[in-house]
Amino acid sequence: MTATAAQIAAALREIRPDLTAGKLHKLLYLAQGHHLAWFAEPLFAEPVAMWDQGAVVADLWNAERRHGPGRAGMDGLDNRDLGTVGYVLSRYGNLSVRDLDTLTGCSAPALAANAGRAPGQSVPIDQNVMIEHFRAVDVDPDEPAVDAAALADFLTRSAAVAAHYAITPPRLDDVDRLLAVYGRRADRVAGDA
Repeated sequence: MTATAAQIAAALREIRPDLTAGKLHKLLYLAQGHHLAWFAEPLFAEPVAMWDQGAVVADLWNAERRHGPGRAGMDGLDNRDLGTVGYVLSRYGNLSVRDLDTLTGCSAPALAANAGRAPGQSVPIDQNVMIEHFRAVDVDPDEPAVDAAALADFLTRSAAVAAHYAITPPRLDDVDRLLAVYGRRADRVAGDA
């Protein structure tokens, strides 16, 4: 039986009670993607969508904005579910919200969903694209695949969004800094390895 996003959020918060809403939703996206890649079935039933603020589980986001974090427990989660949660927290849990935004926003599923999305719109992320992307990422689980061209495009678009919303000062990362953060050399970018 597929879990709910609220149950997975409860498991993430059980281990990391300090999670902000933004970080929680990026981790939910990553957990859904890895689980889909490993088991060919979703970790939780609700869709993940791309919003202006990135990957979000809309049902959970809206419920928690209205009522605060729910009281969903972890009852009903199996070892595979908990294994996915533990893996995602160990691999991504120490990244900042900013780094998670960049990592998830530059992923193929996010870029595909954002391709036709207008500002203010919500577009569901295609689970088949998630499966393909996360299977490629999981070839070597210590090294997330980075598409340098897509990352550069995302950073350019981020500057436009920052300017539009008068976010100052817009601190832009660059490909070399991000690769350094993730412990990768520039010559190991996807396609060059």
